[in-house]
Amino acid sequence: MDVCPHAWLTDLLSAASLHVNAILERSLFLEYNVCDNPMLREIIRNPVPMDKDGMMPVPQGRGWASR
Repeated sequence: MDVCPHAWLTDLLSAASLHVNAILERSLFLEYNVCDNPMLREIIRNPVPMDKDGMMPVPQGRGWASR
């Protein structure tokens, strides 16, 4: 089954969804909110960056510590 997690709101949800995508065999995309609202981006200490090609690294390290 093809999968596309809905991670529309905060970077906390995006980080968690990227981890899910990393283990799924048929993950197609990750829905991502491109809004620059600080309430969405600054909820975690290390916001999830998107590069110029639309790629995002799976966050590394321990947890997704909130601010």
